[in-house]
Amino acid sequence: MSRMALTFPVLPGKDARDIANELKSRPREYEESRRRAGITMERAYLQHTPMGDYVTAYLEGEGDVLEAFGKLGSPDLAIDRYMAKAAKEIHGADFTQPMPGPAPETVAAWIDPAGKGRGRGMALCAPLAPGATERARAFVADAYHRDEFTASRRRLHVSEELLTLQSTPQGDIVGLYIEGDDPAAGQRRLRCIPGPLRPVVQGGTDEDLPAGDRLVQARRRRGGDLRLDQGRRSELGQGGLRQPADPQVGPR
Repeated sequence: MSRMALTFPVLPGKDARDIANELKSRPREYEESRRRAGITMERAYLQHTPMGDYVTAYLEGEGDVLEAFGKLGSPDLAIDRYMAKAAKEIHGADFTQPMPGPAPETVAAWIDPAGKGRGRGMALCAPLAPGATERARAFVADAYHRDEFTASRRRLHVSEELLTLQSTPQGDIVGLYIEGDDPAAGQRRLRCIPGPLRPVVQGGTDEDLPAGDRLVQARRRRGGDLRLDQGRRSELGQGGLRQPADPQVGPR
């Protein structure tokens, strides 16, 4: 099994929930599409930031997730044709072609060895400062294998965590997926990005804050919505799409 958290920008004036609503209205086609592609779990989250809206999609697959993801642009099923068209209109992404640039890479993944089972999920994205990618990669390669990392996540009631590195024309970004009893509360206590990553995550004047907190601070200065970690989300799970009540993310 492979897993990834892939991030897509939402083009100005577009609403990513249009895709979620369409999939929700066609559950049998949606299920068949993901079954044929080999995708066993799909959860997508809408994030509002001062730089615009983003969707981070968490995917699990029986084989290679990127290969499975590429099958979603297939013309064989009507719902896949819809997805290809909607992705280009809403995200500017061409699902019929390989993703441009280096392939996204899951650089760190942790699952509680105690095996608590599946829980609620949430995901967000954050940019990396120019030239900081390799430092970030080295940090998470070490941190995610430490005993204190497991102890930290258990205190936060987090049972799974994953980081995917993705190259974009605007620079490298990380997609962070968290799963547990209450991932939104865990993320708030975690302050979005582990402390040692703070110096390498790009920000404005709040350099001592991790990425998500800097976005909140920027939004606060602008007098806007502060609910970065509790924004409206749609969640896609195996067997259909659900839209949990805001602000909580519903169970699978």
